[in-house]
This record gives sequence, structure tokens and C-alpha cells, in this order.
Amino acid sequence: MKKLLFIALCTAAVGSVSAQKANVDAAKKLAGKIDKIEEARALIKEAIANPETKDQANTYVIASDIELKAYDKAKKGLGLNSENAEPEKLAQMNSYLLNAYPLILQSVQVGENDPKSKALGEAQKKLALHVNDYFQAGADLYGAKKYYPEAYHAFEYYGDIPALPFMQGTVNIPDSIRATAYYNAGLSGWAASELPAAAAAFKKAVNTGYDKPEAYIYGLACWQNMMQNDSTVYDMAQSEIFEISKLGYAKFGMSQPVFLNNMVNVLVEQNQEQQAIDLIGSLIAENESAALYGLRGYVYDRMGKDMESEADYRKAASMEDADFETLKNAGKKIFRRGTELWNEIEGNSAEANAKRKEVRENYWGRAFEIANKAKMIKPADG
Repeated sequence: MKKLLFIALCTAAVGSVSAQKANVDAAKKLAGKIDKIEEARALIKEAIANPETKDQANTYVIASDIELKAYDKAKKGLGLNSENAEPEKLAQMNSYLLNAYPLILQSVQVGENDPKSKALGEAQKKLALHVNDYFQAGADLYGAKKYYPEAYHAFEYYGDIPALPFMQGTVNIPDSIRATAYYNAGLSGWAASELPAAAAAFKKAVNTGYDKPEAYIYGLACWQNMMQNDSTVYDMAQSEIFEISKLGYAKFGMSQPVFLNNMVNVLVEQNQEQQAIDLIGSLIAENESAALYGLRGYVYDRMGKDMESEADYRKAASMEDADFETLKNAGKKIFRRGTELWNEIEGNSAEANAKRKEVRENYWGRAFEIANKAKMIKPADG
């Protein structure tokens, strides 16, 4: 009886495996038939859900074949003038391409446990053949305002493919172009208000060597917005803002003062004002500028050191390279400081009147001069 039961169980198990293998084989025959794609997907879905076939690399090879062959057929159907195709047809075609990528990766991962598997070679051929299609898909989907996840992932996959361990030497795309793809992915996430995803893509762009400040600036903006919208990410956001700013300053220096400004702001917010003062002081020693004196004046002001702040703002305003913001802040500080000193003066003695004259001429008068200098730079904001 036990022997009969054992045989029955074995027969049932073989039957289950055979049924799922039959599903995979049937799905393989349907690959490339767009009108049968839902049927093919359903067959593969069953095989992936079954314990006996979900760990077979061929299951995922066929799954990716279903999507890629549908893409190839749809692309052939659109012809050379795909840019004139109906947006929905273009989006549908590109959806096949996007669906294929994670399935290709899964086939390689599962195939690692099977020395006889051909999944790796299949993946290399598929991705080498279609890598440039992912960039084009990103452009098409972005143009159709399908920013996230569609355009985002298309650009991201294009950037990722050359860096995959099994694609080394198979696909050679310059890092500068990969960085541009990641930047485009970031723009896609930004356009969709998917800030965490956008921040991750801009970070990839920076780490891959994006050579313009925009990727850094957008990365900062992502974290600043996330920090404002969700207080639970404050510490992480401050850390990311500091690191992005540090990289940005190292690359662009004071040609993009936003990076140093953000570094200093983070230090001030973290009650590390002296570290900020030391940092700015070391930069002034290397190459003094109005912006640096103005920035240090701001930090001293936050520390409540009015004399030091006033001195730095006066120095900044006296320099030829003082920009509008530096002059505006200097004028405000000197005027405010003058008002504070005026309010401290008591009586009508000769000494008191001399102090009032000092405030009128050296504080309010000087603030007025600085304001006029700023107005010459930006008349509309003066």
C-alpha cells in the first residue's frame, strides 16, 4: 500500500512538472505573436508561480522572449518613422521593452545555479542588441509625458546595462553618456514629483561623472523638498545635502556658490557654526572674495557675533566682486546694526549726539550707499 502511494505521489509530481514544462513550451511558441501575448504571459505566470519551474532559468528566458519579440514586431510594424507614430502605440511598444529587462536579469540570476544554463549568453545578446532602444524609449516616453515609472526606468536601464557584471566588455558606452541617461531619469522622476526616485537617479548621474552642475542642483532640490514635506527624513536629507554640496563644490568651486552655501547651512543647522567659520576662513586665506566674506558674515550673525558679522559684511560690500545678494545682505545687516545702536543711545549730551551722527553717517548712510550699489546691478529689485 505504501509502495502504491509513493508511486502515485511521484506520478503526480512528474505530472505537475510536465504540465508546467508544457506551459513554458507553449508560451515559447506564442512569443512574437502580439495578438497572443496575454495568453503567453498567462502560461508563463503559471510556470513562475509553480515551485518546480520558478527556479528554472529557461522559464525567465522565455518570459523575456515574449516581451522582446513583441517589441521587435511592434517596432518593425511602425517602420522607420516611429517618431510619427500614435503616442499610445509607441507607449505600448516600449512597455514590452521595459517588461523584458527585469525578466532578463532574473534569468541570469536563476541560471547561476545551473552550469548548463544558456541564460547568460541569451541575456548578453538581448541586452547588447537592445541597449540603445532603452534610451530611445526614454525619450519617447518622456515626450509623451509618461515620466514615471516609464521614462524613468527606460533611461535608468540604459545607464545600468553597461555596468552589469555580465555585460562588461560586451557593451561599451562612455560614462558621460550613461551619466546623461541617469540625469534624464532624474528629470523624469522630478517631473512626476517622485522625489526619492529622482534623487537616486541624480546621485547616479553625479557618481557616473555628470559634468554640469544641474544634476547636483536638482539633487539638492529633491532632498530639500523631501525634508520640507516629511520631517522624518530630516537627518538623512541634511546628510545628503552636505555630501552633494561637498562634491559640487569640489568640482565647480565658487563658480557655483550654491554648493558652499548649502554646506555652510547644514553646519549651522547642526550647531557646528565654528566648523563653518573655520571652513570659510581657510577658503578666504586661499582666495578671498566678497561672497566668502558675506557668507562668513551670515554665520557670525547666526552666532550672535554682531561685531564680527558687521566687519565681514562691510568688507564684502567694499569689494569689486560683490554681487547683488551679498550687497543686499550687507546693507540689511549694517542698517539693522545701526538701528540697534541708535536705540541704545540715551540723552542729548554731546557724546550722545556724536553717537547719533555716527549711526546716521556710518550705518544708515553706508547702508543706503550699499543699497544703491545693489540697485545698479539689479534695478528691478532695488
